[in-house]
Amino acid sequence: MLTPSQARYSGYAVSPRREHIIGGEIRIPPAGSTATVVILMARSQSEIVSSASGAREKMRILAAQPTPDGSSAIVHETVTTTPGETGTYVVNRRGNPTGIDISL
Repeated sequence: MLTPSQARYSGYAVSPRREHIIGGEIRIPPAGSTATVVILMARSQSEIVSSASGAREKMRILAAQPTPDGSSAIVHETVTTTPGETGTYVVNRRGNPTGIDISL
């Protein structure tokens, strides 16, 4: 995990409208692997979970929240138009925390 989880509440403070870089290394596995990176954003330390399975469950709950048009609250898009770069953008249409499970 890139976020330390020794304490009950862990995570990184992120300033609005600024780039935030988390130190760490992600090694891309060989083709055909089922490895993923799970990213969960939260508004406070009390919303942080301590495991990837906890993050996936939290994302499932967030995505299931009703929206006026009945579609998923969490939407995402992946852009690969720049050679050698992949950008994935995630938004919670209700303004709540968001997250994504990215296949490597």
